[in-house]
Amino acid sequence: MGQITLRELEKMDFFKEIPKDTLQNLLNESKVVSYKKKEVIFHSRSRTKTVYFVYSGEVMLYNLTKHGNRKVIFILGKGRLLNQSIVSKKPNALFVRLPVRCR
Repeated sequence: MGQITLRELEKMDFFKEIPKDTLQNLLNESKVVSYKKKEVIFHSRSRTKTVYFVYSGEVMLYNLTKHGNRKVIFILGKGRLLNQSIVSKKPNALFVRLPVRCR
C-alpha cells in the first residue's frame, strides 16, 4: 500500500501553505488506506474521528432523495478533504462512495 512522502503531500493544494514540520507530524500519524470501487467510506449522519483526504482516484459525495435515489453533490479528486464536518464535530451530512478505486 505504501506511505505518502513529504514531497507528495507538499504538491497537494490543500497542504501547500502548511509548514514542513507540521506536515511531517501529520505523515507520522497517518496511514494510507485503499478502497475498492463502489465501496462506501462513510454514511450520512454518521460520526467520524478520522480525517479523509483523497490521495489518488475520485470519490462521490451524495445524498439520498426521499424516494431513495442518489443525488450526487460533488465528485472530488486528489488532494481533497472529504469530511469537513470533523472540524465542527457534527455528523457527516453526505454519503461518500467510490466510483473508481481510490487511496
